[in-house]
Amino acid sequence: MAGTTRTQNPAAGGFAGDETRQEHNKVVVDLESTRQALQSATLSTSGLTIHGASSTLAKAATAFRYLSSPTAGARAVLGLVAANTDTAAFSGTVTNGKYNIFVHTVQDDGAGNQTHRTRMGTEGATRAAIIPPTVPVTEAIYGITEIHPTGTGNFVGGTTNLDDGTVTPNAAYVSVVGEPVFGGVAVAAGLTAAPVGL
Repeated sequence: MAGTTRTQNPAAGGFAGDETRQEHNKVVVDLESTRQALQSATLSTSGLTIHGASSTLAKAATAFRYLSSPTAGARAVLGLVAANTDTAAFSGTVTNGKYNIFVHTVQDDGAGNQTHRTRMGTEGATRAAIIPPTVPVTEAIYGITEIHPTGTGNFVGGTTNLDDGTVTPNAAYVSVVGEPVFGGVAVAAGLTAAPVGL
C-alpha cells in the first residue's frame, strides 16, 4: 500500500530496513576494498634492512616478486624487484620518545616500470597508537621501518642516519609478504565509502 513503511524492532533481534541496507552496503564496500587491495601484494620476502652503514635509506636485500595493478581495478601484473634495491627516501620527522612507521611500496605501470614510494604514518606515544598511512590499492607493500627515537633529538627522514645510535638506536625492519590493508577506502557503484581498518 502506498505510503506505508515496514520496520522491525532492533531490540527484538531485527533491523529496520534502512539499517539493514546500510550494514549491507558497508560490508560490500569493505569486501571490495579488500579484494582490490589483494590484487597488489608482495609474494616473497624483500629482506628489508638498512642500505649500509651511516645511511638514511633502507633496501630490499633480496630479490622479491610482487603483484601490482597499474590502475585501480586493472588486472594485476607480476613484477620482480632486484636484490639491493633502495627504498624511496624517508621524509618526515618522528619526535623523540614517540613511535612511527615508514611503509615501503612498489607499483608497476604494466610495462615493467617500477615506482617505489615511502610513506610515513602518524606517530603515537605508544606502538599501538601509530596510525598507518593510507596506501593506494595499486601498490604492493614490501616493507615497514619502525622508528622510535630514544636518544637525543628527533629522527628526521632523509637527514638522520638509520643507524645513528644517539637518535635511533632501535630502528626495526619488517619484510612484508602479502598485503596489509592500511585504512584503504574503495567505493563500489552507488555506495557510500567505508574505511577498512587494521
